[in-house]
Amino acid sequence: MAKKAYDSPPITEAVIEIRFYPSINEKVLTKTVKAFAKYYPELIPIDQYEFEVIVDKGVPTTNTKTVREFKRTSQDMTEVIVLKNSAFVLSQLAPYKSWENFIARFERDWNLQNKIAGQREILRIGVRFINRIDIPRAENDLVNEYEYLNIYPKQPAEIGPFLGYAVQSQMFLPEINSFLRLNSAVVPSPLIDNISIVFDQDISRESELPQNTKDILVYLNEVRGEKNKVFELCVTDKARELFRK
Repeated sequence: MAKKAYDSPPITEAVIEIRFYPSINEKVLTKTVKAFAKYYPELIPIDQYEFEVIVDKGVPTTNTKTVREFKRTSQDMTEVIVLKNSAFVLSQLAPYKSWENFIARFERDWNLQNKIAGQREILRIGVRFINRIDIPRAENDLVNEYEYLNIYPKQPAEIGPFLGYAVQSQMFLPEINSFLRLNSAVVPSPLIDNISIVFDQDISRESELPQNTKDILVYLNEVRGEKNKVFELCVTDKARELFRK
C-alpha cells in the first residue's frame, strides 16, 4: 500500500455534509450566508421544491413548498459551501490540495456557522470522495478494469469484454460505526485519448454522533483513515502509477 500522498491524486471532489435539527430560520440563514462572503465571494441562490400530497376522504390535495438554499464559491469555483436551513455542506473540487487544507476549512467554516446560527443537534454526518482514474486509451478502446481496480463486475468470458459498466456496493465499517457506499463506473473522459473510471466513496453515520466541533474533527479524521484504507485495498499498482505521474 502507498505510504505517502500521490503526486497527482485522482480526487475530483471531496464533500463533508452535516445535517442538523432544529432548522435555521430564514433571517438567521440570510445572516449566515452574508458572513461567508469574505471566504466565498460568489453567490448562487438555489430553489428546491418540495411536493406533498394529502388525501382527505378520497380527495387528493397537493401542496408545494419552495425551500431556498445558498451556494457560495471561491473566485476560481474550486472551494464551495452550500448553506441550507437544515444542512451544512462543504466541497473541494479539483485540484484537491490536501486533507489538512480541507479539514482546516471545515473547522473554520463550521465554527462560523455555529457562532451565527447556534449549535444544533447533529442528525447525520457524511463524507464523500469522488475519484476519477484516467487511463490512456488502448488501441482496441477496451477497458480492462481489473487491471486498475479490485472491485468490478464479472461476466462469462464467452460473452466478451465490457464496453462499460456501473457497480454499487454497500457495507458497514464497524471501526467507525459508519456505512460505506461504493460506486464504480466507466464514464466519458474529459481528456483526449483517455478512458475514465469513477471510484466514489460515500461514508455516513446517523447514530451515536459527535455533537461538538472537537469530537466531530476526531470522527472526520477517522473517516479519512478508513477512506484511505478502502481506496488502497481497491486500487492496483497499475492505477497507482497513474497517480504518481
